[in-house]
Amino acid sequence: MNKLIKGLLVTALAVSTSVANASTNMTFLMPRPHGVNLALERTAGFNELIHHKMSDDFGGKFQAAFFWMDSTDEDDIGKYFGIKDKHEFMLDQKDTQGSLVSTAEYVDLGYLIHDKSITSDTDEIATLKLSPDHTAYGVYFNYHQDLDKILKGLFFKVNVPVVHVENEMHLTAKSDTTTIKENLEKYFKGTLNVPYATSKSNAQEALTKAKMIGQDSETGVADIDIMLGYRFLDKAKYHGEINFGFTIPTGTEAKADYVFEAIVGNGKHWAIGGGLDFGARVWGDKDHNVKLAAAFNYRYLFENDEVRTPGIKDRNWGQYFLLGKKDNDDKPLTPAANVITKHVDVKPGNQFDGIIALCYNNGGFSVDLGYNIFWREDEDITLKEKWEEGVYAIAARVFDTDEKFGADKGNFDGNVADTYLKQEHLDFSKAATPSTDTHKIYGGLSYIWKKWDTPLLLGAGAHYEFADQDGIENWGFNIKAALSF
Repeated sequence: MNKLIKGLLVTALAVSTSVANASTNMTFLMPRPHGVNLALERTAGFNELIHHKMSDDFGGKFQAAFFWMDSTDEDDIGKYFGIKDKHEFMLDQKDTQGSLVSTAEYVDLGYLIHDKSITSDTDEIATLKLSPDHTAYGVYFNYHQDLDKILKGLFFKVNVPVVHVENEMHLTAKSDTTTIKENLEKYFKGTLNVPYATSKSNAQEALTKAKMIGQDSETGVADIDIMLGYRFLDKAKYHGEINFGFTIPTGTEAKADYVFEAIVGNGKHWAIGGGLDFGARVWGDKDHNVKLAAAFNYRYLFENDEVRTPGIKDRNWGQYFLLGKKDNDDKPLTPAANVITKHVDVKPGNQFDGIIALCYNNGGFSVDLGYNIFWREDEDITLKEKWEEGVYAIAARVFDTDEKFGADKGNFDGNVADTYLKQEHLDFSKAATPSTDTHKIYGGLSYIWKKWDTPLLLGAGAHYEFADQDGIENWGFNIKAALSF
């Protein structure tokens, strides 16, 4: 209860002053769900149509809004998934032992691409650059039904967004050594497979989880949101509404095949909450006026089982280091992500979506300009599966895969020692999306044929959404049509 009250206070009073986070070396990002979008729902005249009353109508309003959006902050998203707050960084391989210093400004190449023949006078260098892109488009369906025949002021509303999401990391590798460049690209694509029969000393399996190269896409219904509301103020110049709502999760959940995973909806989390809606005519008369509108929806998202890839503590990209398995004879090493990716319980918690807007109306024409704030608290993650201790260890670069792997072949602290990975070495905070807030400026233009027996609305809108360093900045547009009957 304390957490719930705290969340409501934070979202209602202080969310707009949130300080940007600067997370890095992360393994998962949950963007703002595309179905949580008061700005898209209310822009371009639909709010005006909802409150357009006719004496003999059924009280139904239906809207279909096609939308498209694309991210604009590839460097910031790259820093989120990169290391040391960098989206472009070096992979270096300088000596035989390969000391793993946690403050190093690079990723040790020798722990990703196994080559036991590297000597102390070898200096193999490569550079990786991350330029992630997030694109989404679809149709946002809304239905609003007045229930005045049951109770004056009562209404029902349902939102059903159908969304296609595409995410791609756009990882590029550079190196003066062509083989290193090609092997890195194959590694992060999941096609670098060096069987024991091919290379007895340097055998390694392909990456199957948290891949970095390739487009991940999903299509589906991005959750169904249902609300029952009551209009407690209903005057010609102003109105006030309150609603209770809940979210039915119909989207997709994390599978961790890609590190920048495409998710439709909120990750399969049930949610409950409520909202308020106010509007007032601040100038003019019934047909020619300026109106002020404000609304917010709050949801509490419950815990759900997902698959996530943790990091390894004090290791830059430790999830991509190669692991050996205890007492394995003649077996390839395997990328850590293949082993440490686990089922976890994820609790997103509090979420807030609010708008305030001005709308100029002249006859059937409407022009609106608004501000939208979205906030969600940081995810809480706990491991659901039991971790097998004393089984896997980071393989030393000098390890020969033709030998039996044991404790003396590991290299967790920079020295060969009894250093099998324990659960305490896994960093699940790297798989949890931090608290996020975004700020959207939006506008729209529409026309409503109000005198028709079945009033019709046609409109279009656009937006630009600013985000903290753990969110996704984007721009987009929408085209919509709506009916009142």
